Amino acid sequence: MVNEVQIQVPVKNDSEHAVEVQANDILARRAVVAQFPQVKAEPLNRPLTYDDIRKPECLNTEQQTELLNLVNEYRSCFALNMSELGCTDLGTMDITIKPGSEPFAAKPYRVSRNEREEIQRHVQVWKDHGIVEDSTSAYAAPVLLVRKKSGESRLVVDYRRLNDQTVKQVYPLPNIDDLLEQMAGYRMFTVLDLAHAYLQIPLTDAAKPLTSFITPDGTGQFTRMVFGLKNAPFEFTKVMDRAIGRLKNRIVINYFDDYFIPARDWEEMKERLRQVLEALVAAKLTLRPTKCIFAVKSIECLGFELSADGVRPGVVKLRAIEEFPKPKNKHEVRRFMGLASFFRRFVPKFAEKARPITELTRKETKFKWGPEQQSAFEQIKLDLLSEPVLQLFDATRPTELHTDASCNGLAGMLLQRDESGELRLVHCYSKKTSETERRYHSSKLELMAIVWALDRMRSWLIGVHVIIITDCQALVYMNSLKSTNSQITRWFDLIQEFDVEVRHRAGTAMSHVDALSRAPTEDSSDTLDDLITERLEVCVAVTEEEYVKGMQYSDPELREIIESLKQATASKITTQNYKLINGLLYRLVQSATGPRKLWMVPKRMRKSLVVKFHDLSGHFAVSRMMERYYFPRMRIYVKAHINMCPECAIYKKLRGRQAGMLHPITPGNRPFETVNIDHLGPFPVSSKGNAYILVLVDNY
Repeated sequence: MVNEVQIQVPVKNDSEHAVEVQANDILARRAVVAQFPQVKAEPLNRPLTYDDIRKPECLNTEQQTELLNLVNEYRSCFALNMSELGCTDLGTMDITIKPGSEPFAAKPYRVSRNEREEIQRHVQVWKDHGIVEDSTSAYAAPVLLVRKKSGESRLVVDYRRLNDQTVKQVYPLPNIDDLLEQMAGYRMFTVLDLAHAYLQIPLTDAAKPLTSFITPDGTGQFTRMVFGLKNAPFEFTKVMDRAIGRLKNRIVINYFDDYFIPARDWEEMKERLRQVLEALVAAKLTLRPTKCIFAVKSIECLGFELSADGVRPGVVKLRAIEEFPKPKNKHEVRRFMGLASFFRRFVPKFAEKARPITELTRKETKFKWGPEQQSAFEQIKLDLLSEPVLQLFDATRPTELHTDASCNGLAGMLLQRDESGELRLVHCYSKKTSETERRYHSSKLELMAIVWALDRMRSWLIGVHVIIITDCQALVYMNSLKSTNSQITRWFDLIQEFDVEVRHRAGTAMSHVDALSRAPTEDSSDTLDDLITERLEVCVAVTEEEYVKGMQYSDPELREIIESLKQATASKITTQNYKLINGLLYRLVQSATGPRKLWMVPKRMRKSLVVKFHDLSGHFAVSRMMERYYFPRMRIYVKAHINMCPECAIYKKLRGRQAGMLHPITPGNRPFETVNIDHLGPFPVSSKGNAYILVLVDNY
């Protein structure tokens, strides 16, 4: 009943199985909304605004208006959601299976009832957008639901076995030196990013059955190229070469999925951008406006910074060596010398330069770091960052990626062999591990180092055969490892984009990269999952986000904060503690790993959110929920809910010191010999002001 008016709510079972509903079962919840923003049904291709694209600060107001008019002139070239996603007709992806390979059909992984429903929802979204269709193929790859930090989920298909059976394609790779030379001498740059790039390329009819996947409720197969397929980067490059045609290397420069438009001034940029957008519209390809960067004075390109001043190394290119900390004891001296000695053959008079430092490693020598050692230390680091140790990446040369992990950090070193077969340094990175990552098993840390290094050096390693050198023997058999852990499955999924061969080498021969992992330079504010989540996404669930926006706006307290942020009337305290991103209100908090953005939860969503996050998602502790969401007195609220959870009470072991066994109380021999007294409360205050009950029991 609503306002004494009876309302009928139809209930429909769309599944293929019978569902039994008991009396008093809760099927849905109704919430009265005090005020809700008026949302009009927007047609496809609504005009873009500077809420959708980045406003270039180097352009004046008139030029910014011209840019906005230009992108709206080619509005069909931009996709704000999956409904606007393009599908090209310039090429299709085929999959060639190695002779003698047999079809394989995996069994679906066991999942909870709630996860099963989420998997069904993801598959249905794909079907609604024509990305997936029903399948009767003899192939069946398993899927796993991966939970993102926002609380949303993503469906991952494990194509490792299919990739092992797939014949690798060959396609010419661009030379990085040539690309950098073509980008030199310009003063303005634009970077274009395709929306779900792989999904805009269809599969051949023969390839579709090979992509078949299995869930607890059936099978499906993709109709478009999907992330994780072995030859996807090559197919994507071929299609894009056809799309931009004669514009390539003349107006637009591309390296796999990176597209750069250089220009000398705004007028030239405007004309070049128009030609590229015309080509993309003709090719039926769409861009992601929020990720495109228009008309800026400098950009990061393939590890280099491009600007009007020319080409120079990126700011983090070799920071791992440049900021290597000064040794504080003999052990740290040996660690640094292990790094430096790996390249000693390229450093003239290395032994002479390093003598002040190497003398400190002798047993009879007392450790004392003075000006002579510091001078040698700085000189060796300078030599390691100069020719002939350092060289530019060349996709035609044998490539090795040396990785290592310790509880302190991760490290990756990209090396290539020169004409004489000697290894030369191209890039190196190191990163501190977070407090959580330090508790990982050593094998998991080593795998994390590989995935992290591949992700950081992706621009060079896509399409190149890479030999990964690690001191973890178990990772040699990485392609045959099975895991239902969603995080590790996510990492395996990212590795499928690369052509890698893992080799083991004893830790004693890995001192050069071991030194970087034990003295990392980059902080741990960006976790590995934060870096790769967007790359692995297949579709965007906008409905939940829009719902949260509406619920936040209907909350009077949150609406007041939102309006003050929109109108720039918020106080300093408000701007320090809250931020509005794409219409969603976030709370800014400081943590051990740096600043974090947490969703502000409106009052009417708190109960349902706690039930969804705890009862339906693995019965996590309050700390897990506080990593993603925020509302006042949240810890007390969630703890009270967890304490009343029957599953936790039955199955979770109690922590700390436990009470002993109960013993019967011996009855008394006469009245009032033994009296038991206890109190109960507090209860709701009575009319007389009482809130407690005193209980007395005679033990006779």
